[in-house]
Amino acid sequence: MEDKFRREVESLKSRQKWNWGIFVSSLIAIVAVFLGIIAGYSGEEGDGPLTVFLTLVLLACAFAGRELFHRTEKKLQKEFREIVMRYVAPAMFDSYEFLPEIGFLKETVSTRKLLDDSWDEFESFELLRGKCKGVPFRRAKIRYGDFHGLWMEFTCSDEHFDGARIITSDFTDAKKPTASVYNDPLTRYKSSSAGSFNEEFLCYCKDDLTAQIILRKDTMAKLRSIKKKIVNPFLISYYEDRMIVIIRTYPVDMDIPCEPSEQKDELERAWTALRPVGIFTRFLLRDYSIMTDMVDDELYDYRTVIEGGRK
Repeated sequence: MEDKFRREVESLKSRQKWNWGIFVSSLIAIVAVFLGIIAGYSGEEGDGPLTVFLTLVLLACAFAGRELFHRTEKKLQKEFREIVMRYVAPAMFDSYEFLPEIGFLKETVSTRKLLDDSWDEFESFELLRGKCKGVPFRRAKIRYGDFHGLWMEFTCSDEHFDGARIITSDFTDAKKPTASVYNDPLTRYKSSSAGSFNEEFLCYCKDDLTAQIILRKDTMAKLRSIKKKIVNPFLISYYEDRMIVIIRTYPVDMDIPCEPSEQKDELERAWTALRPVGIFTRFLLRDYSIMTDMVDDELYDYRTVIEGGRK
């Protein structure tokens, strides 16, 4: 599998180098012709309009070349993602379907009230849906105003976590829980013995029991582990029968790059691009195991402190 993957990627990168070469060569040729026209301009009456006309023609050629270059780049990026799905996705998911032109509806995203919804501009694409370790999921890229990121939804049949939100402290795009869709406002809970966790994560719940479950030592350790793997800011929210995960990325990260200058191994990048689905699936399944372990006294050995001082 790895050999076939790398052969196809190498072929793709060769075509990309040709695309770059043709584009750069075209620009050099256009500049050379333009300088030749300027050098040959005699200044005689009647030469001016011809020079302007030829200059406009060269500019039109430059813009047409640029457009062709970007279209080819976009096509190569699309082919690269298809290669990733063909070779990497089957090893990660029980089943999957990749729909690059489809994404989440704006109404779906805004209804969750997790991001700033004051923006009119919205776009979602590259929907990946299927099952991972038996858990149904949907994943797509979204652009919501200035926000660029991944939106993932996992089917979660357990209602004990309903309403809970776990947010990394550097996720500045998160909507304040006071604007929750729930009638009762969410309260921020803090761990009474893990001060650094309180600085890294914001934990909002609707009741003490949910907070006690989330602020267990093993759960907090898992969240910290995820933070190291994901790197980018993320948010976890439980909404009815779904666990929603939003990962903040930036415009340069929206596509899986395969530029000739990129040194990172493409297969490793492909795994990294799809890995969040598996990471949060395992976290969700871990939640299930915690819920079945509620009779364990350990659950109540870990105290929580509600913001404001009440224990």
